[in-house]
Amino acid sequence: MDRPFSDYVKRRGMPILFLSLLITAMILYFVPQVFTHPFLKYTVYSIPLFAIAVVFLLPIIEAELKRSKIDENMHLFITRMGALSTADLPRKKLFEILSRVEEYGPLSEDIGRIYVLMEYWNLSLPAAARHVAKRTPSIIFADFLERMAHAIEAGEDLHNFLVKEQEVVISEYEVLYEGALKAMDVLKEVFVSIVAASMFMIIFITLLPTMVPGETNLMIALALISFILIEAVIVYFAKVRLPKDEMWHNMSIRPDGEVKVKKVLPLTATLGFLIFSILLSVGVRNPILLLASAITPTFYPGWLIRKEEDLLRRCDDSFDAFMRAVGAAAESVGGSTESVLKQLTKHDFGALSEPIQRLYKRIATRIDKIKAWVYFSAETRSNLISKFTEMYIKALMVGGKPTEVSRIISRNFVKINGLRKHRYQTAANIGGVLYGLTVAISFTMYLSINIMKIMNNAFSSVVLPKEMYVPIVITTYNVAIMQYLAMAVIIIHTITSSLLLKVVGGNHPYTLFLNLTMMTWVAAIVSIIADYSLNILLAGG
Repeated sequence: MDRPFSDYVKRRGMPILFLSLLITAMILYFVPQVFTHPFLKYTVYSIPLFAIAVVFLLPIIEAELKRSKIDENMHLFITRMGALSTADLPRKKLFEILSRVEEYGPLSEDIGRIYVLMEYWNLSLPAAARHVAKRTPSIIFADFLERMAHAIEAGEDLHNFLVKEQEVVISEYEVLYEGALKAMDVLKEVFVSIVAASMFMIIFITLLPTMVPGETNLMIALALISFILIEAVIVYFAKVRLPKDEMWHNMSIRPDGEVKVKKVLPLTATLGFLIFSILLSVGVRNPILLLASAITPTFYPGWLIRKEEDLLRRCDDSFDAFMRAVGAAAESVGGSTESVLKQLTKHDFGALSEPIQRLYKRIATRIDKIKAWVYFSAETRSNLISKFTEMYIKALMVGGKPTEVSRIISRNFVKINGLRKHRYQTAANIGGVLYGLTVAISFTMYLSINIMKIMNNAFSSVVLPKEMYVPIVITTYNVAIMQYLAMAVIIIHTITSSLLLKVVGGNHPYTLFLNLTMMTWVAAIVSIIADYSLNILLAGG
């Protein structure tokens, strides 16, 4: 936590403990009734113990968060560092520039410490690197600093060392990324098993009245809450386990397609309300069918975003070829960026061709070359392109060699984009499983509802003599409650599944509308099929 232990105890530990004791004393003084209930009494007494646990766990949690952020950005950091090193900058200047990159968070802070130790404490680069390596929570970053310190002491050139380190750090990042994707495959199997067990539990509870007299509403509510918590935990685990690798950039300049979707959203909400009102007025009472019809207009903005993401992926596929062409043209022609881009506009770079042509036109105006590249990044929609383009521009601004910079950026971009494609495949596989689960859940729930209706009709027609003893429980089901339960389970599953697909794929938040609409319609169609097939089966019998 970058502070002495005594300072942590004074500023955080003691206030937390004092506040917990104060809360405990106030509860005991103002609510003395807690003494009459053993559970409440011991719960109140445990508040200071919980505070002590928080005091000890807080530094561990903070260090873990810091480690995670450093590991997530190491591949981008080493690429930027290698690109900047082509400018033959002084070592102190190189670390000063890297320490100002705010998007790297704790990583930039640690680099800033190395710079401060070199600039103000007159430590050598190896000594400063080892000092920070002993204090950083990231093993990957610590190993990198140790290797750098040893290479510098051995007399190796910093630029040559950083060029070699590209392979090492990117390989370590690939191992982390691949491990996270394999964990998603395991998570998929766990998710299927848990959902199947939850469905069995819910159906068992609904059939319980035939065996045991009494109300089961509380048990049904607990089963629903358990289902919500299980699916929420699955989404949270996926979000924590996967590297933060969003598909869309977070620049202030937003793509035209996204702006169009934001304008359409209010209209789709209004249209959905009108559809719901019309169907309700004409006598449609199927809850899931009403819900699916009401959210159908949101399919359009989700579809628009999906089209934009297809273009984004095609831009990603062409960017490395564009970078290599920029470097090769700059080396062969030896001219300005404007002349290089003029040549490249004659070539076909797929979805990237139009942004490249607009980039050339903006640079040809000679108003603001840096802003021209910024607009180029924004128009591609891609988070990867925006980050690597910014590295390329910053490296050229400090005097980097275009050929070497483009080679480093292109090579690392290809590897990271390859991992991104693997992630897309994993998301597609999980999507197929989630849609299959939607079919299974919907069919099971609505089949159970129809069976309850049949059993209610059968029980209501049974007339037994008063003197006859029947050792069975004859009861009727509350079908309305079961319909609401089925509706709640389907809604929770579709929302959770849409969130999970967004997290695993790194998609735009608006893709939720697309998957949510499609899954809800799948559930609605399956419910109709379940009703129809059971009616045919009974009629045939």
